[in-house]
Amino acid sequence: MERQLIVLIGPQGSGKTTLCTQFPSFTRISQDEQGNKKHFHLFCDAIKRGDDIILDRTNATRLRRKKYLDIARAASYYTKAILLKTPKETCLERLEKRTGHKYDFHECKIGMFSWFKIFEEPTKEEFNEII
Repeated sequence: MERQLIVLIGPQGSGKTTLCTQFPSFTRISQDEQGNKKHFHLFCDAIKRGDDIILDRTNATRLRRKKYLDIARAASYYTKAILLKTPKETCLERLEKRTGHKYDFHECKIGMFSWFKIFEEPTKEEFNEII
């Protein structure tokens, strides 16, 4: 069976981390939890092992998605985007209720509004499949 990279695309509070629980056999890569540099090293290690991977980041722009997709394609991965179209109001409500997260509500709120300003739709040129 073909190895898969699932790239989650959505603002803070959209439900990306919760969605990851539906893919228990996938290696979850999370920039929030693993850090800027470490998550990328873990991603590359998972590619080398041939793991199925779910990328839990906001992935707002084509440029931010590109380095992961280039590496995955070079390793013959099937690439799938899952776009979480959660309304701003719902994201804000979830962020206010969030506990135990690395970033506080204010930081997440700024990030969420920024995501909506810079977001670029995923394209068929980027991914094998878009959901």
